[in-house]
Amino acid sequence: MATGLVSAAREVSGVFGVVLVGVVLTRRERSELRAGSDPRGAFLTGYDLGLRLAACCVLAGALVTLVALRRRGRHRRVVARNRGRAARVVTK
Repeated sequence: MATGLVSAAREVSGVFGVVLVGVVLTRRERSELRAGSDPRGAFLTGYDLGLRLAACCVLAGALVTLVALRRRGRHRRVVARNRGRAARVVTK
């Protein structure tokens, strides 16, 4: 994958993460306000839920990364055959 594409994917996923947390925060805050909570408490309740969701998303992403990027048997190692001779790369 090209470096520019990876950077763009990171930026887009970061934007979606911020939007997701913001939407959850706003909806929960409005729900709490309708239920009669004070504005500060309603905001903090929404903020807490949004951060918990973000933490769960990070955990899920870490688990997906561990499973998807595991390379079994494809590790590269350098094997020096003899001293003084060039090393060669062996792919398993």
